[in-house]
Amino acid sequence: MKTKRQPKIKFETIRYADISTKYITKTDGELIGIKKAPGHIGSTDPDDQYEDGGAEGEFFAVQLDKECFQQQVEEMQAFGFSEHLIRIFELLHQQRIQYVRIDANGGEVDGDLPTFEW
Repeated sequence: MKTKRQPKIKFETIRYADISTKYITKTDGELIGIKKAPGHIGSTDPDDQYEDGGAEGEFFAVQLDKECFQQQVEEMQAFGFSEHLIRIFELLHQQRIQYVRIDANGGEVDGDLPTFEW
């Protein structure tokens, strides 16, 4: 018996920002791996976690709605994220980029954004 050939399935994709952890503080680097962090939606490789619970890369949602974004900022502040990381989220929000991956092997940022050695 022949099996029916399935039609090709193609998904629409969206863009996300990919930034290196060198653009965030050490404290932010520790906080991004906490799964209950505001906006945290997943890890690059959750099966290969570090001792502190973080993985090789963390994905966050950036709220695009102004009221939802303001609430996200307030939650990030209460969680302990630095004003520096919150500024990065503000820039992402302004550019309407709704997802960001923060990873030690992440991408470079074009522009004048401070870097941190830790």
